[in-house]
This record gives sequence, structure tokens and C-alpha cells, in this order.
Amino acid sequence: MSDSFLRAEALFQQGNQLMATGDDAAALQCFSQALVYEPELAEAHANLGFLQAKACLQEAEHSYRRALALLPQNLQIHLNLGALLMESKRFDESEAIYRHALAFAPQSAPLWSNLGVLLACCKREEEAEHCYRTALALDPDYGKARFNLSYVLLRQGRFDEGWRYLEARHDYGALSHHFTFPRWQGEALTGKTVVIGFEAGHGDMIQFCRYATQLKAMGAARVSIICHPGLKTLFATLADVDEVLSFHDTIPQSGWDYWTPPLSLPGLCHTRPGQHSGGPALSRR
Repeated sequence: MSDSFLRAEALFQQGNQLMATGDDAAALQCFSQALVYEPELAEAHANLGFLQAKACLQEAEHSYRRALALLPQNLQIHLNLGALLMESKRFDESEAIYRHALAFAPQSAPLWSNLGVLLACCKREEEAEHCYRTALALDPDYGKARFNLSYVLLRQGRFDEGWRYLEARHDYGALSHHFTFPRWQGEALTGKTVVIGFEAGHGDMIQFCRYATQLKAMGAARVSIICHPGLKTLFATLADVDEVLSFHDTIPQSGWDYWTPPLSLPGLCHTRPGQHSGGPALSRR
């Protein structure tokens, strides 16, 4: 190997390490310098594009297309470029990128899911649903496809399945690690106490706090809500809420029988655009 290639490789690896620690500026400098020594180092072009996308989509697109010219069948670059074009509302070009990738990577669940996001944005919901279900057939545990499918289903009023798939939105790690009592999964509530945790924005909390009435109707003896500080006074007026805390208050770790996220309540009581699959980093084998 030439001396210039070895220098480029070392700078590329250093850039990956810096990117992993969150030092994007230093990582960008490393990738740029690597390309001075080795202009055809495709992975450096790709990772440079990933960092550039945070500030300048045009520069990022140029880097991604240069990387694809060098690695025409690299799936991750197709995913990232397709997402960038969609963000720029260049939907036809984004679809072309994804469909080109499907020709060589038809078993990629992230690729089918990303295509579904694009089609849903173009109001081609039947096609989007097909993409999401194809992704889930390939990988039943792929959370982004489950989340994305939930929005199509909920928009169409297919609530039973939609609320169920919406559970893939995140894992509630902060609440589950804070509380010492279990998350409510639909158990009988007669005589039990429940705290509704906070999630999302003010509008979602206002929309879903009404399920406190449902919990009381199901027999809950006490219902508490944790909310944004600006909603505390408003929620204190709710007839079926016994206690309102904001997330700026000291939240006890115990004192209730169950906790629940508010957006999970519609599905449990039986009655937003999607997530892309992108990723930086290309490694060199």
C-alpha cells in the first residue's frame, strides 16, 4: 500500500472515533484531510456527507453521490441519500434511489421502511402500508417500521392495530428506570393507584389526559399525572385527576401501583412524519 493510502486510512479511522464521541467538527476535518491523500476513499466521502447533512444538504448530496459512484451497491449510502432527497422534498429522486437499491438489497427491512415513509408523505398510503408490512415480514422486530405503520393505520381510523403498533415509538427508559413499580399492561384497576407519565409535547398531553376519566371508570382509586410545568395549573382542574406533578417537581419512585405513558392509554383502555433509517458511518473491512 502507498504511503498516501495509509495516511488516508489512519485519518479515516480517527474521524470515525471522533464522530463516535460527538466531535463532529474534528471528524469532518479528518475525513476531508483523508480525501486529500486518497480522493477515491468512498467511505470517507460517505461519512463526510453524513456530517455535512447537518449544515448543508447540497454539500452532503455531492459527497453521497461521489461515494455512490465509487461504491454503487452500498446500501447505507442509498439510505442516507434517499433520506436527504426526501428532506429536500425531491420525492421522485428519493424514490428512484430507494427503488434502485431494492434491486440489489430486496431483503433490507430499513430500505422498505424508508420507501414507505416517502410514499406516505406523497399520500400513497396503500403502497406505504405494503412497504411497512414487507419490512416487518423481513424483520418482525424492526421498530421503525412498526412505528411508521402505526401512523398510516391511525390516519385511516384502524385504531386497534394502529395503537398497538404505536407502542414501538420508544422504550420509556427514563420512566421505567425511575419507578420501582410496574408499567400498567391492562390489569384490573379496582382499588389501584395509577400515575400517567409525560411524553411528547403539550398538545399530546392535553389530548390524552382525558383518559384519566377512563382509568377512574375502570376502578382506579387514585390517578396522578406528571406533565410539563406549563400544564400543571390546567390539569389541576380535571375532575378525575387526584394529583398533578410537573417534571420539575421531585417525582417519588414509589407510591403507586402502576405507571403508564399517556399515548399508550387508548390501546390499553380499548376504545405523528415517520422515522427514517439513516446512519453515518461506514467502516472499512
